[in-house]
Amino acid sequence: MANPALPDVPQLFARFDSDAGSSGAARDRFEMLVTDLVKVKHPDATTVEGPGNRDWGIDTFWGQLAGGSVLVWQSKYIRDWQDKTPQSQIRTSFESAVKHATAEKYKITAWTLAVPCKLAPDQLKWLQGWAKRQSAATGIAIQLWDGTELRNQLLTRDAMDVRREYFPHTVESIPVALGIQSAEPIAVTDDLTQFEGALFVRQLREAGSVETDSACAHFFATDALIRDFEAKGHEDAMTSMTELHLEVHDIWERNFNEQLVTAQDDGRLPRLLSLVTDAAAACPNPHGLHLARAHKKGTAHRLVEQKKAGWVAHWRDVAASHVQPGAVEGDVVQVPDGNAPAIAGQAEPVATP
Repeated sequence: MANPALPDVPQLFARFDSDAGSSGAARDRFEMLVTDLVKVKHPDATTVEGPGNRDWGIDTFWGQLAGGSVLVWQSKYIRDWQDKTPQSQIRTSFESAVKHATAEKYKITAWTLAVPCKLAPDQLKWLQGWAKRQSAATGIAIQLWDGTELRNQLLTRDAMDVRREYFPHTVESIPVALGIQSAEPIAVTDDLTQFEGALFVRQLREAGSVETDSACAHFFATDALIRDFEAKGHEDAMTSMTELHLEVHDIWERNFNEQLVTAQDDGRLPRLLSLVTDAAAACPNPHGLHLARAHKKGTAHRLVEQKKAGWVAHWRDVAASHVQPGAVEGDVVQVPDGNAPAIAGQAEPVATP
């Protein structure tokens, strides 16, 4: 079957009205679409909402509201922008965002307006002039994601999952066209005791995690998939998994640096584990693979096992002092820093993609 074309902007977003059933539902769905597109590039981006829909003038943001800097996306479900009518909405939203940033002591470095339409020439001219004046006055970079920009993002490989979620009628043949296989299998094991001596389990317990079975299952699923690729000589798949490991490592590093100021006296970072694994699970699929969330979460634990990350402030000390049970019962081996440790019960060291 030929790959269905992605319709032009008016037809593409007209489905939001028919599928949602009401203007309010369509508006909410459009906001979710924008958030999901933002998360393609910023996996730990999120949304906020207070009582009575008080959101500080923010629909989607990435960064630190606690005295840090943020990127803000403002979604406006404006299907037709041919006259001055939407201008007051835009001014009000921007002023609200700036006001709350000043009051709450965080800095907006960029503010992006997202609308599912094409602007009339005179309205685009107004918006560009307004944005230039506001940027000069506030120091905030103002950008536009109009319908054309949103459509172009949906055409990219990284946004394929987003496209499938919101426009499923356009993706029947995308996996074939991009060389993406069907969903990769999730390997499972009934023997999680094999990970009892693993570094990633020790790091979890240092962080205060009492139960670690799900983390072990995620680790096993990812490691088994990589071993399968390696055994079959799937070099392209191994390269894609390396890409994922680099992306998840970047997620861990950014969150670790941000959370370090919250470290408790014993070195625990209460939010780090969930922030990293949730963001890892939301990572776009690497080229050529259709991974489960479990595979992506398992990638974070593999990085810990490889002594490239950890869940406490003193994670390097934990990794350096860790001794790993060898493949032969009773033996203990000290693993050189940076290499993948052997895990008891496995015949070979954990493969590094």
